[in-house]
Amino acid sequence: MKQYINPLLRVATVAMLLYVIYNQSESIKELKAAHAPLQFQCDSLKSEIFVKDIDIQRYGIIIDRANEDPRCRRVLNKIFNETE
Repeated sequence: MKQYINPLLRVATVAMLLYVIYNQSESIKELKAAHAPLQFQCDSLKSEIFVKDIDIQRYGIIIDRANEDPRCRRVLNKIFNETE
């Protein structure tokens, strides 16, 4: 009886190992499929943030210039106070 236990344990261990490897590869495929849309969404958000950051920097430059130059301040106040 003992002579059959070791080979059976080896076969069971190899079967379990193959099962785990197969399930891991399936899980990796599912995660890669779910990762692609998230990566696209992250990239698009980064590009939107980049554009907004440029706009904020431009406004900062304009406001700094308006603080230094009275003519620019008048033009900026006119733009901000005009309504359609």
